Amino acid sequence: MSIVQLIFSVILLVSVILVYVTFALMRVSGDISRELEDYSHKQYFK
Repeated sequence: MSIVQLIFSVILLVSVILVYVTFALMRVSGDISRELEDYSHKQYFK
């Protein structure tokens, strides 16, 4: 494997990981905000 191929594969790997992490974080933060909304509604309507 040449240096160029190595660099290219590393960049590709990093970009894939970044996209995956971003998606995961978005899903988790969405879940958390929904939980907070439910909780605040329950507190409000007590």
